[in-house]
Amino acid sequence: MAKKKVKSSAPKKKKRPQIPRSVQLKLWVLSAGRCQFRGCNKPLWKDGLTLQEANYSNIGHIVSWTETGPRGDSRKSSKLATDFKNLMLVCSAHNKTIDDKKLVDKYPVKLLTEFKKEHEDRIRTLCNIRESDKSHVLILKGKIGSHQIEIDESDAYQAILPRYPADEAGIHIDLTSISSDSTEFWSSCVSEIKQIVDRHLNVRNDRQKIKHLSVFAFAPMPILLKLGQILGDKISADLFQYHRTTQSWLWPQSDSSAPGFTLKCIKKGSTKDVRLILSLSGKIGAEETLPLVPGDSSVYEITIPSPNPLFLQSKNHIANFKEIYWKAISEIQSEHGADSVIHLFPAIPLTIAIECGRSILPKVHPKIKIYDKDVKHGGFRYIFDLVD
Repeated sequence: MAKKKVKSSAPKKKKRPQIPRSVQLKLWVLSAGRCQFRGCNKPLWKDGLTLQEANYSNIGHIVSWTETGPRGDSRKSSKLATDFKNLMLVCSAHNKTIDDKKLVDKYPVKLLTEFKKEHEDRIRTLCNIRESDKSHVLILKGKIGSHQIEIDESDAYQAILPRYPADEAGIHIDLTSISSDSTEFWSSCVSEIKQIVDRHLNVRNDRQKIKHLSVFAFAPMPILLKLGQILGDKISADLFQYHRTTQSWLWPQSDSSAPGFTLKCIKKGSTKDVRLILSLSGKIGAEETLPLVPGDSSVYEITIPSPNPLFLQSKNHIANFKEIYWKAISEIQSEHGADSVIHLFPAIPLTIAIECGRSILPKVHPKIKIYDKDVKHGGFRYIFDLVD
């Protein structure tokens, strides 16, 4: 006689709800088919090694579809099980990462929601880009003493959003191999900058005129002043500052108030030589500049209430500076004549240095001599004339 089957009393395993096709499609479209885990961005329609095309995506839950799962909730889990706002498109590796029992505390609901929003916002921004939003990325790398910052292209491309790079190559000027101990250091750097800028901006064989530049530069102050003068202001440009506190080239999202630039005449002299001191990143005493300028020279200063290296927090501050810088040049020209000579002593952020060079009109403004402070050489020393 056959044994009668006994029904198991164990509860049936709960089946994961089917994600509607419309929700899956929306996930794919708004993520552009890429992993939404912060920093991954992996294409999910093909294998990165074999290039075989297939669906390699996983749909991950921010709040688990079951209350006992990762980030599960007795009230929300069933309600949000198929809700688009609660779902992320991720690769297999990061699907496992966010749901691993040992790691789940590192990926709370708030953080994963940020991952999803950041990714979808970035895709939306990129898709809204117009042809006029193209920008040619110019990267200049040099050393300040022994200090050097690596400027990564991907960081630059992230910083220029909502603009986007006009080409993949960019314009690169690398001065790191030129020895600062060489007597030809300054002239070699200037020559290299002129050759590359001329080749890319003036003698283009693709007949496409560059209409906008995004400039990322790290080099000694005189080099950046010269870079700005060589670029000029005929091409629209966005200048990017390396922020030490965040170790990033991104300008802060919230615009801070202007730092309160002021122009004052410290001393009226009798000669055509005028000292213009820029005390922004630090304070420069007029006595530091006295031995370098002949005769009874006048002294002007542009400063802020508390000079410090971190004051520059907005690209609008560059425009604020340019306004008072032009005022200083015009006042000096009016008071001392078009044939006066400006001796420029800068303690300024690198981006402001570039703007100083860009703002000069050679046929209009007085001659400008550039000085640089170098502890190794005992203080300020004359480097070169801004305009050859």
